[in-house]
Amino acid sequence: MAKKRVASVSLATKDGNSYNYDNFGAQIADPDYPGSTSIILEIDHPTRKDGKFPLRGKATVIKFVFPPEEGSDEAEEAFVDITESFINSTFWHAIERSPKAKD
Repeated sequence: MAKKRVASVSLATKDGNSYNYDNFGAQIADPDYPGSTSIILEIDHPTRKDGKFPLRGKATVIKFVFPPEEGSDEAEEAFVDITESFINSTFWHAIERSPKAKD
């Protein structure tokens, strides 16, 4: 059986009293590994199209920002290259699907 998209990943940005949700990727399941998914982080280019669909870009580097050390004002930044990696997610408890969800 092939891998299957099981959930969308959204970037939620606060906008006043609510949030704006932008497409940020997907979770892909492999039936050989139940309870586990791979998370693919992608965004649509704001203006470029590939034919009639938005051009998609995949995350290749993640930036982490650590709080400043005591007595310093500068936060520490670390960059991790994820070009040849994927993000794995393991569910510790069963997650019920919405009755409205479609396969």
